[in-house]
Amino acid sequence: MTESEMQDGSSPNKVTEGSSLSDLMGKRKQLLHKLKKQRLKEKRRLSKPEKKDTAEWPALYLTLKELLEQQRNKHVPIKADEELPPLFMLDLQHLLTFALLPDSYKYYPRWCKLARPRKVASVVVIVIDQLSSNDLEEHQECFPFMKKTFDIFTEMISPYQYGSSVMEDVFHVPVSRATIKSKAMNDEEGRIKLKNHIDGVHKSQLQLQQSLGITVPDTPTPTPVPDFDRTSLLLNPMQMMQDGYPMPIVKCVSRPPRENELTRVSVINEKLETVYDTLVKPFNRITNYLTQYSGITKKMLVPVKTRLKDVQKHLKKLLPSDAIWVGQSLNGDLLALKMFHPYVIDTSVIYNMSGIKWKKTGLKVLAAHFLKQDIQAGESGHCSVEDARAAMELVRLKLQKGLDFGDATRSVIDAAPSADGVANDVTGEVETATQVMDKRRLFFQQNKSCYKNFLSLIMDDKKTATVIDKSDTLSTHLSDVSVCCSAETSDKARTVAASQAVQKQDFVWVQLHALNHRKKIETANTGEEKAIAESGEEEETAASVGKSEIGDSANEKEEEGEKKSEDLIKRYMKRIDKRVKRIAKNVRPKSLVCVVLSGQPSKKGIHNAGVLLNIM
Repeated sequence: MTESEMQDGSSPNKVTEGSSLSDLMGKRKQLLHKLKKQRLKEKRRLSKPEKKDTAEWPALYLTLKELLEQQRNKHVPIKADEELPPLFMLDLQHLLTFALLPDSYKYYPRWCKLARPRKVASVVVIVIDQLSSNDLEEHQECFPFMKKTFDIFTEMISPYQYGSSVMEDVFHVPVSRATIKSKAMNDEEGRIKLKNHIDGVHKSQLQLQQSLGITVPDTPTPTPVPDFDRTSLLLNPMQMMQDGYPMPIVKCVSRPPRENELTRVSVINEKLETVYDTLVKPFNRITNYLTQYSGITKKMLVPVKTRLKDVQKHLKKLLPSDAIWVGQSLNGDLLALKMFHPYVIDTSVIYNMSGIKWKKTGLKVLAAHFLKQDIQAGESGHCSVEDARAAMELVRLKLQKGLDFGDATRSVIDAAPSADGVANDVTGEVETATQVMDKRRLFFQQNKSCYKNFLSLIMDDKKTATVIDKSDTLSTHLSDVSVCCSAETSDKARTVAASQAVQKQDFVWVQLHALNHRKKIETANTGEEKAIAESGEEEETAASVGKSEIGDSANEKEEEGEKKSEDLIKRYMKRIDKRVKRIAKNVRPKSLVCVVLSGQPSKKGIHNAGVLLNIM
């Protein structure tokens, strides 16, 4: 009861005239209840922890929906179940580099937003080999800590799908094209060495093609302009993958049926002459002709008999395999044609008026600004021939003016320049389509001159780093980098080492290999086979398995063997979750912790990689 209430004469012990005892008791209860609520409120206020200052704490957000809007057709509404563009380990590399080097690395991640990166105390990466996003979803009971602690999860393309590894993809940071070109052109010795290397690669590829019976036609070298030739405008592999171009190496991405159907194909040559123009009749029923954009009406397609297969055959005959295809956002055209082509110049990429890497300018605006032409102005819809000519004229203008012309992003580091651009800039030679496709299948294993080691960037910035893994892995990937490495023989030892390192180092990388032999364990049916399969596992794992499996009968049923195999793998998964917990509990406050699932190298199904993220 408060003093004011006592002064007002509302004391329950003071009896007023005309008031009954029951009324007084009711008032007393109300006052006691009010006083109890005030005390409870004050107690909660005092016991409530202070809110952390958001200005002093980093924050991480996913921006995948924005990424989807950047790469979709703006005239088609987003479906609820529409799949997001694929992400790669290179995308994870962008996040890690930006978190560690916010002042010197200006390439922002396209799939997430890291607020206040300078507040990040450290970055910890825990790689779980042979664990996929499917495993995390199907065996949630095995990962209680990971599911509860990490707020952000997203799937990625497993490096195993294209013959690489998580460490190889993350530790190879692309060098800007301008840096490569300046080094090659200003250093006479380096230029000669690079040219000799390129000639050797071309010669070995030519010998391989001849041994396989592949005939490579002689390709005349185009006349280059003073600064660069047209091959410098080709999209590099990462640009093609990020923009959704059909790629032969990506086999694990499934897409829903497209809403748009191919109804017209127009091809012009470099002289702006129309060499092919035909209407195409789709097999599916058209529900909306989008005449205001396509210029196609139902009446126009009634007499048409040309199908998609006819167009594909004609284009293969008309255009050589090393022809350069030019167009505005050609990824949509190639998907509609259901064709892949390695040589592509996309006017929406080589021209950028906004200065934002992912914001593309429409063809109508580009033609009006640079060509002084008013295209797509009629009410009857777009003309594909008109659009093709405008795109070709934009490329010709770019070749005359130079690489920086019409591109406000040229001062920013390129996303992922490839060795193809270096070779063309230095030698002026045109590679065959077979050579380019071979290089793009080995995109993450290119010439070291195009990359800088991820750990070298950290050391140059005067930061500390520790890598904890098996000795053979360390010797393969870190032989040319002087960084603190710990070669441990078991996951248990690696966990202990990582728990100590995260308290002191700015960057810690640890890889757990408990599931490396899961394929042998899954296929093994008898106890004897399991013992053989697990012989390469860690010491503590081999000991526990030996006790439980050595007495199994040789005639054990296949179903029982599969069940035991599954139980064994679940035990490994639970053990991994506990080890991740031990490492994460020791990190410093404001640390970015990433748990990377490498995926599985399986041909039977899709076993994507994944990334779990949180600011601890």
